[in-house]
Amino acid sequence: NAGPASGQIQIIDVSLTIPSAVSTFIIPGVFGSSGQAIGRSIFYRDGYVYLGLTKTANGPEFNIIDVHNPSNPELVGGFSIGSAVNAIYVRGNYAFIAHPVSSINNEQLTVLDISNPANPLKISGFNDSGGIGGNGKSLFTVGDTLYLGRTATNISGPADSLSEFYALNKRNLAATPPILGSLPLSASGDSINKILVRDYLAFLLTNSQIQIQKIVQG
Repeated sequence: NAGPASGQIQIIDVSLTIPSAVSTFIIPGVFGSSGQAIGRSIFYRDGYVYLGLTKTANGPEFNIIDVHNPSNPELVGGFSIGSAVNAIYVRGNYAFIAHPVSSINNEQLTVLDISNPANPLKISGFNDSGGIGGNGKSLFTVGDTLYLGRTATNISGPADSLSEFYALNKRNLAATPPILGSLPLSASGDSINKILVRDYLAFLLTNSQIQIQKIVQG
């Protein structure tokens, strides 16, 4: 949890024989009780760190940090999701954020325009209802296709027919991304915790196994 002697992000110099911490950064104005406002997900591109936190009591869960000077990180902007940010993927001027459905955001995926890092703007989102879980958990993107992994849509009993793996078309991000294809996991209670796509294969890290799925990219 954020506090005077701790932070949500630490920058380490790995060029040294013994890696050494360069800086530790606490996001100003963001706090919460136990388990809240903790660093949960991260993405780096072109001198900026995109940091996702667990749900906060105050302040945004999605934050953009300028790390061009690693010894002096600076907060640039943020966006309140209303729930934990489980995964972030940045491509071009857009940030894709996977998260649980929240009271202020009835989605499992939120798409932000980050062309102005100081003022991220929501442009669309995605939600596929059903089951008692199905929170946004993992992301990967290739070309015009966004791959979304969800938590288990049921936590006990036989596996259901509701999907945990989605391929979404992101050509028009101003609208809800349409589903190109989806797939339920075979094991009950399994979530897709990580996704990696190479060529025509998707590697899915679940609670119980690694699944390899053959896909056709959009």
